[in-house]
Amino acid sequence: SSSGPGSAGGGLMQRQERPGAPAASGQAAAAEVHRLVRRLQERCGVPVLALPDSDDGDVLTALRTPTEFYGALLEGIRTAKRRIVLAALYVGTGAMEQELVRALREALLRNPELELYMLLDGNRALRRAGCTHSSAEMLSEMLLGEAGKHGYSHRVRVGLHRLPNRWVSLAHSFSSPRCHPLELIEGARSGVSEPPRAEWRTGLDAFILHYAEALGVSHLKCFVFDDRVLLSGANLSTLYFQQRQDRYVIVRSAELAHYYYELVDVLQRFSHELRRDGTLAATPCALDAVSRPGPFSEAYGDALRQFVSDWQWKCLPYRESQFEHPGQAQTERGVTQYSLPGHTLCVPTLQMGHARIVQDERCLLELLRNASPCSEVHLATPYMNFPDPLLCAMRESASKSVRVLTTSLASHGFHGGKGLSSLVAPLYEELKHAQVKRVYSDGRGGDTTGTSPVCFLEYTRRSWSYHAKGMWYSAVSHHGETSLPLMTAVGSTNYGQRSTNRDLESQVLIFSTNNQVRRELQGDRDFLFACVEQHRPEYGRGYSCLRRKFYRVAARAVKALL
Repeated sequence: SSSGPGSAGGGLMQRQERPGAPAASGQAAAAEVHRLVRRLQERCGVPVLALPDSDDGDVLTALRTPTEFYGALLEGIRTAKRRIVLAALYVGTGAMEQELVRALREALLRNPELELYMLLDGNRALRRAGCTHSSAEMLSEMLLGEAGKHGYSHRVRVGLHRLPNRWVSLAHSFSSPRCHPLELIEGARSGVSEPPRAEWRTGLDAFILHYAEALGVSHLKCFVFDDRVLLSGANLSTLYFQQRQDRYVIVRSAELAHYYYELVDVLQRFSHELRRDGTLAATPCALDAVSRPGPFSEAYGDALRQFVSDWQWKCLPYRESQFEHPGQAQTERGVTQYSLPGHTLCVPTLQMGHARIVQDERCLLELLRNASPCSEVHLATPYMNFPDPLLCAMRESASKSVRVLTTSLASHGFHGGKGLSSLVAPLYEELKHAQVKRVYSDGRGGDTTGTSPVCFLEYTRRSWSYHAKGMWYSAVSHHGETSLPLMTAVGSTNYGQRSTNRDLESQVLIFSTNNQVRRELQGDRDFLFACVEQHRPEYGRGYSCLRRKFYRVAARAVKALL
């Protein structure tokens, strides 16, 4: 196995792109970007945002390490003047996270114009997960507890967001009312002497929190500092600041920053606000995801669909000028010239299966199904459990090659977990092994490994876990050389069953003809693919027959939850 990026381990199977990989001609790159973006706009109804032109490519920066990610967060907090938007699954409670919270508090004290919006998953933020404090408890004590004294309480909003699910509502009916800080706010209005607090739950209550997370979470990740957007799949936790590899792309765009500001604002209407005394306010929409899942789900879906529709119309002038009346001119040699409104385009997408919003899924399928024969696709996910349409699209893609990177068992984020969590990594291994066999089978039991465009790779790096996800699309020359990437997708989406059907997700597809931006994307991709081995089909060889059968049956039973 490899010990770090760039190490030449014996299992390194893929061809490494050279730093001097050729860039496709400007016209060929613009034509391909035009074709793909137009397809997404027409078929998926996504907004297209043009980033400002820059000769030096400073509109986008791809970071490499968790340390750089943590430093970028601190720098963004310290330099923000108008707004900070932080959306993640949860915030950890260790020393590094506390330093982050102190930086937020100091920024609010230093700048009277600064506003802070935080959005966390309502279940995960209340769970202590072996710690002395939950995310909610730490934030109420360190950030909100000082707000009234220092006069910035009106400029801070911390929302705990829960997705509607009737099964979660049923489960909560069996546990203690005093342990329900979210779903029984209505009870506080009807006779409970004081509002319920975000306190640690024990026994059945703790199990229900885990159960609720399994059925769906707010998995959105975005970090906005004024007009800069830090896109990543990482959470705000020490694990993700030290030795858990993810992706981190900084985009400088006022429009993209406003997109995520408005998205979080919509979600805040359906979230419980954390107060400085540790209590939780009722949602601004006056509905609750657990006590009234039906009305909440309907209103929630309507609000998200309205948000999607609004942004489609906001980008309509671009669609009309660029796609319906594309700027084309004939050269003296009769070659069609494509002019893009900007060298770099961003396509933000949203995925919420419960609300029938499936932009992530549709965009990925369109890209794979419409890939050029002279293209190469790289796809990364830490949790390989692809839906059937995506698996078929990869197998049937016209692309010259589709390289899928996922984690090895040793680098899995749940490897070495305790209790039921110890089963997660082996179950994903079983699902991965089964899906690799499906892709390499011709449907009649034959092996098509030599003819399939798909190659499966595993991230292997000693003492590190893997959490990166995304997609890269590159052109391939007639000589077989891979050019700089034309496109990447970065965000929270894992491309699995959960991301498609259960969780709230978002990512940004970035298309560019700017060679400096494309070099950033190439470095981002090559850094991840420097620590890989080819998937080993002999998975489970060290297990007993009974144990392998158990994992196989269990994986099939819970496949929809993974």
